[in-house]
Amino acid sequence: MKKYIFKNKQFLIASVFCAITTSCFAVAVQFVKGNLLDIALTNNMERILQFIILLIILIFMEILFGYLFDNTKSKFNVLCYEDLRNDYFKKIICSMQMQEYNSKTQGELMAKYTNDLALIYTSYFQSITLLIELLTKVLIVTIALFYFNAILALVTLFLLTTPLYIPKIIEKQLKKAKHNYALAVETHLSKISEWLTGLEVIRNYAMESKISKLFASSNERTMNALLSDEQMRNKATLLTTLISYVSHFIILAISIIFVGVGYFTAGSFLIAFGMIDQLSYPLIALSRTIQNMVSVKDIIKAADDFMQQETKLNGCELQSFETALDIKNVSFGYENHLIFHKFNFVFEKGKKYLIQGESGSGKTTLINLILKYYQVQSGIIMIDGLPLNDLDTVYNFITVVRQEAFIFNDTIRNNLSLYKDISDDELIAVLKSVNLKYLATKEGLEKCAGENGNNFSGGEIKRLSLARALLRKTDILILDEPLANLDDENVGIVEDLILSVKGQTLLVISHQFNETKLQYFDEVLDINLQSLKKESIKEGVYA
Repeated sequence: MKKYIFKNKQFLIASVFCAITTSCFAVAVQFVKGNLLDIALTNNMERILQFIILLIILIFMEILFGYLFDNTKSKFNVLCYEDLRNDYFKKIICSMQMQEYNSKTQGELMAKYTNDLALIYTSYFQSITLLIELLTKVLIVTIALFYFNAILALVTLFLLTTPLYIPKIIEKQLKKAKHNYALAVETHLSKISEWLTGLEVIRNYAMESKISKLFASSNERTMNALLSDEQMRNKATLLTTLISYVSHFIILAISIIFVGVGYFTAGSFLIAFGMIDQLSYPLIALSRTIQNMVSVKDIIKAADDFMQQETKLNGCELQSFETALDIKNVSFGYENHLIFHKFNFVFEKGKKYLIQGESGSGKTTLINLILKYYQVQSGIIMIDGLPLNDLDTVYNFITVVRQEAFIFNDTIRNNLSLYKDISDDELIAVLKSVNLKYLATKEGLEKCAGENGNNFSGGEIKRLSLARALLRKTDILILDEPLANLDDENVGIVEDLILSVKGQTLLVISHQFNETKLQYFDEVLDINLQSLKKESIKEGVYA
């Protein structure tokens, strides 16, 4: 978290200056109030008026610099939080390996984003500026108190600093309570994400009552964890407050004794009382602030570790695919279920491949291995003679269209171009090629797809995602069940479009392709048999 503090240090420095100035004016107010009381007892109206005016000016300046402090600390806190959120999201989008991403749930990632980062904001960044305010106040008031009366200052510091030891004494309990709450929130949000994703199944199978009970139970566990966290902090606050008030009354008693023996005037007593009051609150608040910072230590460490975790890069980055994708003796499986055993195959540049097989035979797993979503358990996958594991990324030259196509809640234009500069003519042409002619206008390009593409049918979403992939024109194009959710008319159109693709290596996973068109694939890979059925290219419209 230090880099965020350093990056926004100008606002931190400004807040320190405002805090010091505010504290100086606050101390000056106490001295003027005491002197004003002593002057009032002399009935000197001229000096009384002068001190009243001075008091008003000092109070105004204290309020003004207090306001400036609040603004600068808010700017610092928010900018640090903004940078933290940016880095967290960027880490997921740009650096996190897909293998690691797939091992986590969306709810887990969202919980860390919404809860853990918010805790860091409230209990760390905000605590830093509060700590500055409190420490500045303690330092300035302590100096002034020593200037006023050294004996009283020593007694005050000894008694009022006692509560500061409380957070350290119960540090483990504070951290444990905060960790348990963060974990409960993470689990709860993961379940909510799962239930909302499966809402159709829940409704279809009349599970609403059961899921509502499960939610209530999960919500109760989360709130119990929150309550435990609050109660632990309340106990610490109670101990701190009790000790502080006992100390406060002891100091007050000493001040009264000083007045009784004539050591203090009435005005001096007022100054002493005001100074002690100025010191008492910051020391109590200081203890609470330290509690907050201590409680999120583990969360901060986890966030730092995640953000600073370096993606393993080998310095090898291919920008294009030139010769072949070679799968040699690859074995892979999930737990006790073996999918591939010493599997061999070569995808050559510029050829079209149809991958077939029963459900669960490993068609999609094969693609995921090529995309580096999983590590092979034995064997090797090579691209242009380079081991796949030595490549930083394969996305430079591979585009994949999944069976469950994803569409952004944005315009058709942005869903096709993905915010790149592509001409309207090119966008319109590709929409016509996938038989989405009613969208192939400038007005159609501005139509909003809706959340999860809910303004379109499943077949339309499939064709939009295909159009988007065709626009990218990478060396390798992978299509996972491109004919799913299409009606008979569009199945034929999309089949012809796929087979007309030129200049790209094509990997098509499909069990629906028209038997009469299989001849136009260079090779058909039957995953079930882990063997190859070769077909010769025949002359025709797709050759």
